[in-house]
Amino acid sequence: MQAYLVNRILQIAGDVQGPGAAAADTLRVTFYETEPPMVLLEHRGITRPAFRAKSASGARFEGDGIQFWERRGEATLNWNGTQSICKPK
Repeated sequence: MQAYLVNRILQIAGDVQGPGAAAADTLRVTFYETEPPMVLLEHRGITRPAFRAKSASGARFEGDGIQFWERRGEATLNWNGTQSICKPK
């Protein structure tokens, strides 16, 4: 795998509260320059790959049970049916 282009940590709005929330409410997104383009999404100790999908606007990535769509400075994460809004931390 080639070197990553961008590594970001995003804050997930309105997610888990209580003990351990600081670790649980973040998403690490690492963009890779591959063909097709890929991201690794790290959330709650689980890492999953997602690949670039067609999008009318922004950058959308899909994987097994996940969708990550970044546009206009905000991202939407659908992780196994749970949808969250993400913003830069």
